[in-house]
Amino acid sequence: MARRHWIEVAVIATVSLTVGCATGLPAVADDQLSMRDILKRHTPTSHSPLPAPQRSARRESIPFPLLDNPILLLWLHPHFSGGAEPLPVPGYITALPLYARDHFALPGESDSP
Repeated sequence: MARRHWIEVAVIATVSLTVGCATGLPAVADDQLSMRDILKRHTPTSHSPLPAPQRSARRESIPFPLLDNPILLLWLHPHFSGGAEPLPVPGYITALPLYARDHFALPGESDSP
């Protein structure tokens, strides 16, 4: 009895999905707007360029200049990861700064212009 119930449910689901897929969407009319027309309608026509940022702050005007922190590039060869099941790891380059944090010079200590 239960098997017949599941068969009926499967048949009803199949028929409803088939009927649902058989109904198509209405055809798009030729007189509808294209995406370009819609974009032009909603975009303002006066395109005023934004003013360029002023770069008046020169290096000399920075009170506490940042000191150089050299970056060491390290190439790691392709290898296998450790563990019970070692997985291949491709070779890659990593950047390591020489100092753990950046340092700043006091006013007048920096030689750079």
